[in-house]
Amino acid sequence: MKNLYKKVKIETRGVIYDYYEADLRSIGGGRKKFKTVAECKEYTSECLKAEALGTSISSAKDITAKEYLFEGKWLKHKTKSINGVYKFKLDDRGLRVLTEAGKYMEKRYELYKIGDLSFAALEREYYTCRKILSCLNPKEPMSKINGDLLNESLDSQSVKASLMKIEDYEFAKAKAHGGYKSTFKSAKSIFNIYSRHYKTYNPMQHTTLIKKSSTKAAITDALGFKAISYEKHNLDDLFFVMFQSYKDGLATGGYDKDQQLKYSLSLKCQIMLLLGTGIRRGELTPLTWDCLEEEATTNNQIIYSLNINKSYSRAANLLKRPKNNKSRKSIIHPELYNELMKYKESLTFRELKHNLIFPNSKGELDKKCRLYYALNTANKRQHGPYKTHGHKWTTIHDLRHVYATEFIKQGGQLERLSKHLGHSSTRITEDVYVADYELSAADQIEDLQFKKPMHTIEIN
Repeated sequence: MKNLYKKVKIETRGVIYDYYEADLRSIGGGRKKFKTVAECKEYTSECLKAEALGTSISSAKDITAKEYLFEGKWLKHKTKSINGVYKFKLDDRGLRVLTEAGKYMEKRYELYKIGDLSFAALEREYYTCRKILSCLNPKEPMSKINGDLLNESLDSQSVKASLMKIEDYEFAKAKAHGGYKSTFKSAKSIFNIYSRHYKTYNPMQHTTLIKKSSTKAAITDALGFKAISYEKHNLDDLFFVMFQSYKDGLATGGYDKDQQLKYSLSLKCQIMLLLGTGIRRGELTPLTWDCLEEEATTNNQIIYSLNINKSYSRAANLLKRPKNNKSRKSIIHPELYNELMKYKESLTFRELKHNLIFPNSKGELDKKCRLYYALNTANKRQHGPYKTHGHKWTTIHDLRHVYATEFIKQGGQLERLSKHLGHSSTRITEDVYVADYELSAADQIEDLQFKKPMHTIEIN
C-alpha cells in the first residue's frame, strides 16, 4: 500500500505545504492529495477493496449525474433537406450516430450497434435520461441523488408537459399519469444498472410509484368514453365526416373526381382491413400484393389469407419483423378481398412500382400514412381540437380495439383472438397465460363469422 501514495511538498504564495498524494490510476482510482496520512490511507484501502470487487470506488462516488446520464447528441447534416428539416447522419450500416453521450447511454448505444438493443428501446432510454437529468443538478454526484425527490419531480414534470397540450387540469393529470408510469419504470431500470455496475447503493431502490387517486374519476371518464368508441356502430358518424370531405374535395387539395374516388377507396380498404383483421398500423404500411393468397380447402372452399410478416418502424425508419418476432397468417372475408381487387384496378403503373397495397403517390412506402391525417381531420371536425377534446379522438390503433371488442361480443374465443392479434399470450388481452400454439386454417374459417368487414362505409 505504501507504494500507492507518497509525501509531496507544494509551494503556494511562497509558503511550502506538506501533502500526501495517492496515485491509484493503475487500479481504476484517481489521483488525489490529502492533508493527513490517515485520509490518504483510508482512500487507498477503499480503492483496493473496490478493485477486488471489479469496480472503482472513486468512479461510484465522484461520477456526476451529467457524466453518467447525459443522453448525447444525434449527428445531423449541416445543411437542411428540401422540406427544411435536418437529416440524421448514418454510419456504414445505416445506423444513427450518437456522440457526447454519458457512460450509461454510451454502453446502451454499443448494444444497439451490435443488435442486442432495438432502436425503440434505445430512444425510450434516451428521452428518459433527458427527463431525469432535467430534474437534477447536473453536477450532483450519482451517489447523493434522492430517489423520492426525483420521483416527485418526474411526476410533476409529466403533468406540466400534459397541460401544454390539454387545458382540462383533471384530464391532463389523468393523461400524464400513463407517461409518468412509463418513465418511472425506465428510470428504475437505469438506476438498477447503475448500482450493479458500480456495486453501490441504488437511489431508487425503495422508491414506489405515486398513485393518483384524485384523477381516478377523470381516468374513468376517459376510459369510459374510449370503451364506447370501441363499438363499431359509433364510428359511423366519424367515417361519414371523413369520406364527405373527400367527396367534396376538401381533403385532397381539390383533385379531380377520379383521384378523389381512388383516395376514398384506398381509405375504405385500409379501414376495412384494420377492422377485419386487427393488424397494427406498422403492419399495414408495408403490405404487398404478394401477401394476399387464395387457397382451396379439402372441402373445395376458397379462402383468402393475408400473410403478415413484416412491420414498418417509424422511429427507426426501417422494415423489421412484426412485434414478438412472429409472422402470422390471417383469413380475410371474401367481400374484403373483392374490395381490395377493385381498388388494385384503380392504381397506376407508377403506384404499383414496388407492389405495395397502400403506396404513396410515388409508389413508395406511405410513411406519413394518409389514413392518419384523414382521421385527424375528421376527428377535429367531429369532436373539436385535440387540446380540449383529444380523449374523444379515434386513432388508427383504436380500430384494432374495435376488432377485438366485436370479436368477443359475438362469442369469439379469447385464445383465438390472441392469435389473430399476434400476441405472444392472452395475458395482454386478459391476465391469464395460455400455452402457445399455431392457429390452423380450419379454426380461422370458423371464426370468419366474427370477422365481418365494415359494410357501413359507402362512397357514392
